[in-house]
Amino acid sequence: MEQERDGRIGRRTLLQWGVAGVVVAGLSAGTQSVAFAAPPSPASGPLSLGPTPGGLTSILVPGASQAVEVPYDLGVTISGGAAGLAGGSVLTFQFDPLLYDLTPQVTATSGTGTLPAAGQPATTDTRTGLTTATVTLNDAVPPGGTATVIVGHLRPRRYPYDIVRGFKQSEAAVTDHRTKERRSRGLSGRAAAPVNEQPWGFEAGVLWQPIAWGSGFRSYCAREASVHSTGPGPVPAGYRVRVMADPAVVRSVRVLGAFDGAAVAGSAADLALPGVRGVEWTAKSPLAAGRRVRLQLAVTVAAPGGDLKSIKHPMVELIGPEAHRGAQRTTYLESVIRDDSIYDAETKARFA
Repeated sequence: MEQERDGRIGRRTLLQWGVAGVVVAGLSAGTQSVAFAAPPSPASGPLSLGPTPGGLTSILVPGASQAVEVPYDLGVTISGGAAGLAGGSVLTFQFDPLLYDLTPQVTATSGTGTLPAAGQPATTDTRTGLTTATVTLNDAVPPGGTATVIVGHLRPRRYPYDIVRGFKQSEAAVTDHRTKERRSRGLSGRAAAPVNEQPWGFEAGVLWQPIAWGSGFRSYCAREASVHSTGPGPVPAGYRVRVMADPAVVRSVRVLGAFDGAAVAGSAADLALPGVRGVEWTAKSPLAAGRRVRLQLAVTVAAPGGDLKSIKHPMVELIGPEAHRGAQRTTYLESVIRDDSIYDAETKARFA
């Protein structure tokens, strides 16, 4: 499915739903609300809309509340209540394309079977930016019955587009074809955790020191490791930088100092991991957004006698404080590994 970096819905998906002009109704902006309430028993009570089985997914938003949980599915479960829902009834979904992508086809199920349904042309309100998807249920939902209708899913959001700014509430509504009764439900989110913290993230950087031995064998170890704070919030104090190498190649790694223009306070300890030689440095203060800390390292090299049966690839890994991981952005650059060591005949043929 097409996705666009600026948050707009893919043109191909809109064309599959069709294009039918402009809608002028919209919902007010907001990023937090209550979660789905439990729907009444489908065998009694009025017609109602409830959540799909897809559950809630956390997304990052700017500001004090670092994460919001929103429904993964752009959809609802209809409880027909005592009177049921007539065939020909219409469901509408108003949603923010910053959050959701339409699926190529409507998915509608009732019990274990498929419920015939037809998607109508999708429309976009140029004033609010909200898109509306319309679905007609060709068959009835019987009294006491339920039906689940899904027209889209939460957009995958990868760094650096993982923070959603200023998204608007989504809403689903159904109108009974027979009685014209209308029910609606907000598809908005709730705060994922009561932590007053901005989203934060970090990226690892490395300067490698080559280590050669024997007849054309080589590996590496970091001689400098760096931490870059991506923001918008600071990396919390207590973040760790872990430097690892193979003990057959490296005897020890020491931290000579940490610098961000000036010296940065932290503590270092030898790694106590099986099959690994290295060091772990722990920061004593936060790292502000946009800043970079560099660790200068001293590496004592071992002297392998020849080829090795295996090797631990050298790596630098950043580890965030456990208490603050709810606000952590996944940059996919939290670790750097070098896997082109030459340590036997096979790797010599591949990399020499």
